[in-house]
Amino acid sequence: MPKKEKKKSWKEIQRERQIKQQRVQEAYQIQSEKEAKKKPRQWPKGKIFLAVCLIVIIFGAYVAWQYTNTAAPSDGNTPVTPTVGVIYINPDGQVSPSTAPISNVGNSHYTFTADIYDPVIIGRDNIVIDGANHAIQGTGALGSKGIDLSRRSNVTVKNLEIAGFDYGVYLASASDNVISQNYFTNNYCGIWIVSSSNDNTVSDNSIEDNEMYAIWLKESSNNKISKNEITAHDNYTIYVRASDFTTFSANNIEDNRLGIFFYEASDNILYHNNFTNNMNPYASTDSTNVWDNGASGNYWSDYTEIYPEAEESNGSGIWDIPYVIDDYNQDNYPLINWWTQG
Repeated sequence: MPKKEKKKSWKEIQRERQIKQQRVQEAYQIQSEKEAKKKPRQWPKGKIFLAVCLIVIIFGAYVAWQYTNTAAPSDGNTPVTPTVGVIYINPDGQVSPSTAPISNVGNSHYTFTADIYDPVIIGRDNIVIDGANHAIQGTGALGSKGIDLSRRSNVTVKNLEIAGFDYGVYLASASDNVISQNYFTNNYCGIWIVSSSNDNTVSDNSIEDNEMYAIWLKESSNNKISKNEITAHDNYTIYVRASDFTTFSANNIEDNRLGIFFYEASDNILYHNNFTNNMNPYASTDSTNVWDNGASGNYWSDYTEIYPEAEESNGSGIWDIPYVIDDYNQDNYPLINWWTQG
């Protein structure tokens, strides 16, 4: 008879199990180390994301530096080095690149000969930019400027359709310029006026359906905004902040969410404007302005709803009750009929 095997104790059984588990773990560890040596080292996803963000930030800063340093030469003589996708009118009057569809007459009158799909940066004073009814079309890129007039003086921009930019025409520290007879649409802001841009004229433009503002005016004074058609804006339309002594006259401000907004902006004068079918024709915060010229004011399409008992004053075409805006602002001579040029 075969010899009967001795029955293992509970401790012996447990010990064998521990040895087997240990061997399995050691084998797994060895295999893992072999596979790790075969695979290239990988960064954690969080570190990869941070590295990508850092690269994007550095690249964006470099592009912005290139743009600002080539966009506005300050000595008035040094030509800029063209950046791809930007057209320059240099301080010496030459156009860069030379293939841009802009004719140059006497380094003072520049006429578009075709539509343009790049921003145009102006580096010369005392000139005329005539779009000749052509368009300058952007892609909606962040910070893009259709016509950049930074630090320019006595430049006229006319007869252009400007669309698809953050800022259709951009004025910063720019004075005595004229923006006239242009069509602005599908920009973030049609006309951007900031940083002591004084004594500019914005007239006879059609400004329609821009994303945020038709006109932004900040820390700039003595400007003239007149005879513009300003329609179909879902946000602020005309935004005036910390800007004084500007005249708003004979503008048709129609079918917007908010017609005009004054914020800490006083001593401006508004008359002969038509505020028609705006959800809110105005808003005013910490501002005191003059809403008539001493004889006639503005047309308000909601006037009869607010003052149903009003009557015409002595056949003058003026209502006999002032149009109250707030405790500090009112139109003393509101017009009965829509203002039209004589």
